[in-house]
Amino acid sequence: MEVISGTKEFKLNNTAVTLGKFDGMHKGHMSLLREVIKSKEDGLTPVLFTFDTSPYEVVDGRKMKYILDCGEKYDICRNEGIEVVIEYPFDKDTMRMDADEFVSKVILEKLGAKKIVVGRDFNFGRDRKGNTEMLSEMSDKYELLVKEKILFDNKEISSTIIRKYIQDGEIEKANRMLGRMFSITGIIICGRKIGRTLGFPTINLKVSDEKILPRFGVYASIAEIDNKIYKGITNIGFNPTVSSEDSIKAETHLLDCNEDLYGRKAEIKLFKYIRDEKKFNGLDELKNQIKDDIRFTESLDTFKYCDIICS
Repeated sequence: MEVISGTKEFKLNNTAVTLGKFDGMHKGHMSLLREVIKSKEDGLTPVLFTFDTSPYEVVDGRKMKYILDCGEKYDICRNEGIEVVIEYPFDKDTMRMDADEFVSKVILEKLGAKKIVVGRDFNFGRDRKGNTEMLSEMSDKYELLVKEKILFDNKEISSTIIRKYIQDGEIEKANRMLGRMFSITGIIICGRKIGRTLGFPTINLKVSDEKILPRFGVYASIAEIDNKIYKGITNIGFNPTVSSEDSIKAETHLLDCNEDLYGRKAEIKLFKYIRDEKKFNGLDELKNQIKDDIRFTESLDTFKYCDIICS
């Protein structure tokens, strides 16, 4: 898969393109991806187009937190069959570009689009005046497919709602909207090994500053490392009983695993919120609580959760 980022100097031909923000790659986004991927059968190259930064950051100076970091988003695109990802610079010139100019100069000239797939609420161009109706008016130059919003629990699936669910610890609802488990991906780094002295060794991931994190607490989780799957419990937060540091940590105790995993890539998938993070009155109380967390996690039917999420 080719990634074109930070430049406007590119030219593609005979493409099927889906355009949007694509934060989260939720069920709605995946329906767009799969439509352009099907266009391979017609000899078109499947392309995902997005901006290299959120327009909110440029217009409002608002610092955004994302459901997926770039690496996670690339992995999903690659695994699904997208062949080119465009991260187009969102600068002042892009911001001032009229909608019809965006279609002619970017979608047609640079992307070489023969098919366009977007959601019903897609807007583009200066003041967001471009929309699906405008794309439809110009569709003599390309095939246009507009996908309707997907509903969950009588709500339209959106990244905004998913972020709220994640921040509130409602991880099961977030996962249902995503169509997969919310996860944290990174290289396993060496921690202070306090968990090992307690009898519950953990793997530690360095978390990107741009990554949205769930409500602090303990979650039942699944770790995928070198194509192996481990059930675990993951603590998100400061670990106040054993640490006075103010850095946020993502630590996972893997059930039935004693391997040396430092330096390996891990994806920690959260599937059920267990409890809030709290400061315990000593290590014995902490150890007893961890044992309870492990027993609870072992009692869960992981496959049931996977089936529910993907349904």
